[in-house]
Amino acid sequence: MSRTLLQLCRAGIAALALGSCEQVGVMFVGKEIAPDVISRAGEQDSWYAFLPEQYPGFCLRTTCTVIQTLPGRNIGYWSGFDSDSPGNIIMEARGNCLVIYPDYVWDGKSIGTTGTADLEATLIHDALYHALSGGACFSRREADRAYRAVRKRRGPSHIAAEYKLIRLFGWWSSRPHGKRTMIVRNCTPETPWYGPCATLTSVNRRTPSAKR
Repeated sequence: MSRTLLQLCRAGIAALALGSCEQVGVMFVGKEIAPDVISRAGEQDSWYAFLPEQYPGFCLRTTCTVIQTLPGRNIGYWSGFDSDSPGNIIMEARGNCLVIYPDYVWDGKSIGTTGTADLEATLIHDALYHALSGGACFSRREADRAYRAVRKRRGPSHIAAEYKLIRLFGWWSSRPHGKRTMIVRNCTPETPWYGPCATLTSVNRRTPSAKR
């Protein structure tokens, strides 16, 4: 086994071991939320909030509707609803467009430090993996490539190494396991959007007016 592959394997095993992290302040075992995320989350118009205590293992929450178009990607046609409250929609997708509604909670990068440049990519990736584990009809490769594309738009990063790790070990997080927290209803291109979005024409559009 080459040294590079061995390092990837070790990093992947470490990432799996961090799947159920215990929070200590703003630190997690093996991962950290950067100070700029914490400070910006306190801004009045921020599209995310920092959660230091409310959710063990999670630390970020959307505060408005997040719309992400993914040119060249196909993430299927589906809608995801809260398993404990089936009338409450969490997110939905139509082809290359993903909509995530307010109050969705995610935890940033699985390993390493999460900065503001990582937030959108980790949100999109976590949401897509959440949908896959709930039975959405699209490939994990599409979710991983969506992460890579969104992160590249935010500037230089270690995206090549991160992408390799995701491709090698991402199946662990995207598989169905435990109690499903989201009910996914696969649909067709003609199915209307369930959520409160009036228009879906902007790239990376956040809509504070959609707050709930």
